[in-house]
Parts: sequence; C-alpha cells; structure tokens
Amino acid sequence: MKTLAQARTASVQVTVVGLTALLSWSIAAPVAAQPKAVEAAAPVAAGALTKEVAPEELRKRALEAKDAARQGWTGKVNLGGSGSLGNSSGVVGTADGTTMQIGGMIDSSAEWVGGQHEWLSALKIVHVQSRDTVLKEFIKSSDALDLSTTYTYHLEDLSWLGPYARGRLATQLFPGYVVQPTAFKAKFLNSKGQASTTPDRDVAAKERLDLTTWFEPLILSESAGAFAHPTSSKYLSIKTKLGVGAQHVLMQDGYAVGDDKATPELELKQLQGAHQAGSELDLAAQGELTQVVTWRAGGNFFLPVYSSEGTDDTGLGRTSINLLAGVSIKLAKWASLDYTFVARKIPLVVDEWQIQHGFLLTTGFQMAFAPEPPAPTLAAAERVRY
Repeated sequence: MKTLAQARTASVQVTVVGLTALLSWSIAAPVAAQPKAVEAAAPVAAGALTKEVAPEELRKRALEAKDAARQGWTGKVNLGGSGSLGNSSGVVGTADGTTMQIGGMIDSSAEWVGGQHEWLSALKIVHVQSRDTVLKEFIKSSDALDLSTTYTYHLEDLSWLGPYARGRLATQLFPGYVVQPTAFKAKFLNSKGQASTTPDRDVAAKERLDLTTWFEPLILSESAGAFAHPTSSKYLSIKTKLGVGAQHVLMQDGYAVGDDKATPELELKQLQGAHQAGSELDLAAQGELTQVVTWRAGGNFFLPVYSSEGTDDTGLGRTSINLLAGVSIKLAKWASLDYTFVARKIPLVVDEWQIQHGFLLTTGFQMAFAPEPPAPTLAAAERVRY
C-alpha cells in the first residue's frame, strides 16, 4: 500500500522507439489508493457485524470499501504520435521514392462521481497525413473528432443498473478532398444519385478537388434510457445501454465519392442533411487475457423510425452502425503494441461500409497525483458501485 508521500510522487518515463511516440498524462484525484490502516478498517467493521467471517470475505469487503470510497473528479489526457519512413531505389516491382506517414492522437476523459451519480465526458481526436511515391505529397488518410458526455444514476439496491442520458458529437476536423495520380473527369450527382445541375469538371493529375469543408459532416446525437453493467472484473467487463434518441446530420453542400466502376467518370454524390428519431443500442466489453494482453470490443446501433427525409430513410435497412475492436500487448512499463479496427456505416452520409484498421507501437510518459481518500465504512462497501 502507498503512503501519502508515495501517492503524490510523480513518475516520468520517456522512451522513443523509431519514429513512434505516445505521451500519456493522467490526473486522478481522488483515487482509491489505501494505506494499511484503511485496509484493516473494513475487516474490523465487518467483524463487528458477525463474529465468524472468512478471511476471503474480509478481503472482498475491504476491496469493495476501497472502490466505494472513490468520489469526486478524476481525469486523464493521452497524447500520442505515430510516424514511419521508407525509401526504395531499384527494387523490382516497387516505385522509387520515399514514403512517409505522420499522425497524432488525443484521448482524454474527465469523470465525476458523487454517491449514486456519475458523469463521464470524453474527447478523442485522430489525424494522420501520408505521402507515397506516386503522388509525392502529403494527403490526409485519417481525420476524426469524437466528443461525448454521459450521465448515469446507479440504483441503490442494484448499483449495476439504472437510467442514463448521453450526448455526442462526431465529425472530421479538416476539409475533405479527392486527388488522383492521373487526370479524371468528375461527375456530380444530387443526394438521390441523379444528375446534378453542377456541370462535370475535368481534374488534372495530382490536383485536389474539394469535397467537404471544415467539420463536415457534423453528426449530433442524444439518447436516454437504461444501462446495465452485468459483470465487472479485470477478466471480463460488460456494459450495455438501451434507449431512445435522435440523430442530426448537418451538411454544408459537400460531396462524397460514390464512384460507379462501370463508367469512366468519377461520380461524386452530394451529401444531404437530415434529422432522425429512433431507438439506440450500445454494447461494450473489455477484459484481460494475460497480464500483458488486453482486449476490447463494442458496437453502437441506431434504428431510425422517423426521418425528416421521409420513410425511405427509416427501417432496419437504414440503421447506423459503429463497430470497434482492439487488442493491446504490453511490451514494457513504457511501451505497448496496439491493433485497432473501426467499421462504420451511416446511410445518411454514405450508404457503404467505412473501414479503418492498423497497428501502432506506442511509448509513454506518465504523471499521477493521488491524495489519500477518507477511510471507508462497511455501509459504503455494501453500496459499492460497479
């Protein structure tokens, strides 16, 4: 167990592996770090309730009391970076030149816990620029911003169950465009896939044709319902949410690539904003396979029953789907190898699957502050929050 002085000690580790780096900063105040005197307090309180209690039960109550004592604000900020550099010359089947990739990531969250109330907000930003031997210029290959805030109320007798309310914003930060190594003709279509009043355009090789502007498309959603956390352990943790909500897709007359391979032109379909209402299902699971291998998976499903664009945009076939999976292998205290898979299908934006996946080798820098919490009581242990 840590003493107060130890709990307030900041540790710094900085390591660079190749051109890949992750900076991780977490601030947790307060956390459930307990001195030995506190660990002993729960068994004493438990002993006052019954004369014969198994040692394992005493330990379980002490751990529950330690978790129940965690109140107030906690937060963390992870700053990450990735990069790669390659060069080839005279290699059979490979174009001569240099390939590069530079990316950055922010993964942060802030949580407040007060009794049976919990409020969690999270911000995630990812942006990657790539340069290959064909275009020989940097173009963005990944660009996403996700902001969410969730309130949950844990029932007193069933702390793993209760109501929730959530708001979310998802978009891309920078303007979108299409660029190709050879000249092409762009054919503009309206949101229904029919010929547009915008005339076709001849685009030169390596010329950027703008498709969207800043923060387009912008997707706002809100939902409310019931949550359930049926199991919570280091080996398996499951969180579910089921409710009703609304989804708003806001556009600024942008376009998305909807190419028909059977035609010589590159078809660009106009994006159409809309407002939908329906039901939402959210599933999330994570766990630990070994001491060095962890995993996570989840999915979010929004079934529209109303749409401002009419009944053609409702029903099972117009369900918005977001899937996520990942595996992390801890190589050292300061390094890990992560694989992430993301797949999404939002018919209001593009009625096709959008898939991104890849590996990231990360290193870290960490700071922590942990003031000593008050000693727990047996009553707090019995109301432990999952």
